Amino acid sequence: SSGITVLRTFKAVQGDVTVVRGNLRSAAVVAAGVQATDRIVTGPKSAASLTLRDGTVLSVGPDSVMDLSQFAFNPTTQDGNVLVSLLRGSLRMATGLIAKVQPEQVKVTTPTTVLGVRGPDFIVEQHP
Repeated sequence: SSGITVLRTFKAVQGDVTVVRGNLRSAAVVAAGVQATDRIVTGPKSAASLTLRDGTVLSVGPDSVMDLSQFAFNPTTQDGNVLVSLLRGSLRMATGLIAKVQPEQVKVTTPTTVLGVRGPDFIVEQHP
């Protein structure tokens, strides 16, 4: 197994946070699993943070829509890639092992920009 669909879990959920997986919508709960291609949607005054298998932490702010477009990580070689799409709102990323070993493999996209990782902790905001 390549580990592409096995991610990690929500570590914190505050307010109205929804996971959209295909046609299914469910409330996000702490310790629930998250898969690649899941969409995370937060309402007003809501937020969520999740931890990926390489230790990357994604914190999604209020009124946000984020797609976890790709995630793969091999714990033995520490190879992998992370691609996150922020469609609306704000995202803070504290990078993990993949960014230490292969920073070029960690990217955040917005509707207008592709951002490469330039440090261990950064914030992205997208306001349509």
